[in-house]
Amino acid sequence: MASIWLGGAETGSISETATPGGGCSVQTANVRTGAYAYRGTSTNAFFDFIIYSKATMFYRFYTYILANPAATNTFFQLINGSTGILTLRLTSTGKVQLILGASAGTVLATSTNSIPLNAWFRIEVKIICGTSSNATLEAKIYDASDSLLETLTATGKTTAAATVTGAGYGFRTAAQQIDFDDIAEDDTAYCGAGRIIARQPKTGTP
Repeated sequence: MASIWLGGAETGSISETATPGGGCSVQTANVRTGAYAYRGTSTNAFFDFIIYSKATMFYRFYTYILANPAATNTFFQLINGSTGILTLRLTSTGKVQLILGASAGTVLATSTNSIPLNAWFRIEVKIICGTSSNATLEAKIYDASDSLLETLTATGKTTAAATVTGAGYGFRTAAQQIDFDDIAEDDTAYCGAGRIIARQPKTGTP
């Protein structure tokens, strides 16, 4: 695995994100591992990590959602500049939609299973930017016990840009609480299950 970015909010500061939107915070009330996790509570409370330009990328994040949105709402998006390339939306019945482009783009696939509520669960995303001959968009959805529920896959599509320059985590179009933890971004392979914690120095007499 060639890690591009790892984040579990373990610095305790929102400043480790590139461009956090309003309503973004680091909190200790609900964490998966370690001492901190990210939280978004308002419209456009997106955590953005923009530190690369890659044609192939893999993403892992754990998220905790209290309730399904009243209407379909974006909760993860890959971008090139301000252009949406791949979007994940959550429906009012808790189904995940894989979208080509920005939030209003083409629905490529919708999950059969609903996400677990009030529990940490994992999502992994793969993107190979390109044309209809070589592009791939994929999302894997895991349950609260880290068992694979299903995979959403689309090929034969042309992405809006040749590279990804950023990833945004958080609800986009309505104010609703969502927590994230143990985020990993890689440019070679799926990240798999994992955790990100701060290593503490040993205390006491050696």
